[in-house]
Amino acid sequence: MAVPNSKTDDALLKNLVPLNTLSDEQLGNLLSRVVVEKVKKGQYLFREGDTDHQNIYLLSGTIALLSGQKEMDLVSSGTQTARFALAHQLPRKHSAQAKTAVTYVRIDSRMLSDMLARSHSASYEVSDLEGPSGGDWMSLLLQSSVFQQIPPANLQRVMMRMEEVGVKAGDVVINQGDEGDFFYLISKGECSVTRTPEAGHAPVELAKLRVGKGFGEEALISDKPRSSTVTMLTDGVLVRLSKRDFIDLVKQPLSHTVTYEKACANVEDGALWLDVRTPEEYEAGHLPGAINLPFFSLRFQASSLAMDRPYMVYGAEVGQSATAAYLLTERGAEVFVLDTGWAELAVQMGIEQREDEPPSNNVIDFNRDSEESAALSNAQQVEIDKHQKDAD
Repeated sequence: MAVPNSKTDDALLKNLVPLNTLSDEQLGNLLSRVVVEKVKKGQYLFREGDTDHQNIYLLSGTIALLSGQKEMDLVSSGTQTARFALAHQLPRKHSAQAKTAVTYVRIDSRMLSDMLARSHSASYEVSDLEGPSGGDWMSLLLQSSVFQQIPPANLQRVMMRMEEVGVKAGDVVINQGDEGDFFYLISKGECSVTRTPEAGHAPVELAKLRVGKGFGEEALISDKPRSSTVTMLTDGVLVRLSKRDFIDLVKQPLSHTVTYEKACANVEDGALWLDVRTPEEYEAGHLPGAINLPFFSLRFQASSLAMDRPYMVYGAEVGQSATAAYLLTERGAEVFVLDTGWAELAVQMGIEQREDEPPSNNVIDFNRDSEESAALSNAQQVEIDKHQKDAD
C-alpha cells in the first residue's frame, strides 16, 4: 500500500464522485490520509453483507460484482461507473472480486461526509437537494414521500392549515439557535442554508434549496434549537405549518417507536441496527452488528443504505433518533425508533466501554501495514458471515 503521491493518482482521485466537489485544500488533506491498495487476480476487495464504513473506488484493472457465486456485473477502471464507489449500499449487496490485478483506494465514508458538510460549496448536497422549477404548493406537497405516508384525513388538514408567506431576497427565514416554530415548503424562489460552526467563525453554506423542498422540520421533531440559518436568495413564496400542527398531523402518524425487545425481534427477522451517533461514540460502544451513519452525515450518505430492509434507529437521545428516522423516511426507508437513548440502553445492556479497554476499530486505520489490512478481525468476519447467511 502507498499514499497517493503521483500526479496520476491525484488526477484519478479528483475525478471520483463526490471527491470532485471538494476544494483543492480539502482534497489535498484527504489524499494525505488515504492509501492506495493492490490485490491480485482472484482476490476480494470486499464481501457481500459487509457493513464497514468505506467508499471503495477502482483505480486500475477490472473487478466482478458477485451475488453469491453469480457474476452480476463487471466494472473496469476509466469507465463512468468507476467514478463512483463500488457497491456502496450497506450492507453490501455484492462481493467484489478482482478479474485482473487491481489497484483501488478505500476512503472512510464518515470522514468524507464530514468534509462535505464543512465544504463551502457543498455542491454534492446541492445537486441532491435541487427540486423542480415550478408548480403549485399543493402538488409539490403531494410529491413528498413523507406526506404520501400520512393518513388522507391528516393530509387534508395539513393543506387547510398551511399558510402562504411572501418573502424578499435577503430575508432570514430561520436563525441558527432559535426555537423551532414552523415547517416550511418552498413554493417560489430559492434560499441558502448556512451554519456557523463556532462563535467567531464565518458561516458555511450547506445547501441551496429550490422549489418543492421543505426545511425546518429537524428542530420541530427533536425539540432542539435551529441548527442552521435559512436566508432567501430571491423573492419568493413559502408555505408554512405550525409546530403544533406538524407534530400532531405529520410527526406522530409517522412515528414508529419500539422497545429494545421488539427491536431485537425485528432484527432477528432481518432488520438492521442503525446507530446515528458520532463515530467516536460508536467506537466507544455499540450494539452488535450496528451500522454507523452519523446524524450529521444523513443528508450526504443516506443513499448508501439499502432500502429493502427495515432499520432500528438509536442515537444519543430519542429526539436525535426520531429526527434521523424522519430524514430517512423522506428517502423511502422503513424506520423504527428505539424508545430510549444510548446512555440508558448501555446501562441496561451492560455494554458500556471500560476506560482501559480500547475501542473496536471499525474505522479504517490509514497507517496500518499491508498484512493487517489484508486480514479481517474475528468480529468483522462474524458480522459478515451473519449478513451473508441472512441474505441467503
